[in-house]
Amino acid sequence: MVLKPGDDPRVSALLDSWLVPGPMQAITAFPEWEAISAALSATDAGNRELAKLGRFVLQPAIRHGDFARWNLLDTVESGIIALDWEWSMPAGLPGCDLAHYFAQDARLVHRLAPAEVCRRVTRDLESPENRKYLNHCGWNGDARAVLIAMLAYTVGTGQQMNAEVLAAALA
Repeated sequence: MVLKPGDDPRVSALLDSWLVPGPMQAITAFPEWEAISAALSATDAGNRELAKLGRFVLQPAIRHGDFARWNLLDTVESGIIALDWEWSMPAGLPGCDLAHYFAQDARLVHRLAPAEVCRRVTRDLESPENRKYLNHCGWNGDARAVLIAMLAYTVGTGQQMNAEVLAAALA
């Protein structure tokens, strides 16, 4: 069965289990940084966010890359299982999958306007379970930074049409 819409504490628990043991890394050392930098360096607001993001030190994580509830199977035997791993990486930027999970529902299911997508995703990332996961990753509870990193990455790689949502997040 596909996961139901909304915040499910098992999602952040699954993502927490994907954190890669070992030292934390500067965000600039992650493979996603080049695309994030390319997407944000085009505007003054983006450059300001790039400078803020550049200060994070994070725990690498297995990245799914298209973490959405329709790519998750809820089983009685094993709990949540992720499907469709075509954009995955073994040691990527943590937190982006969680922001993507909420953004996909807000954009594609609820068809919210870009500013409302940003508000909804930020609110969802700030739930106690999600905040605990993001703190464990090294984001220090900064839901907005996670959202901007995820949006900038998808814009920088051209994987999804998130330019309007990124512009709203930067406004």
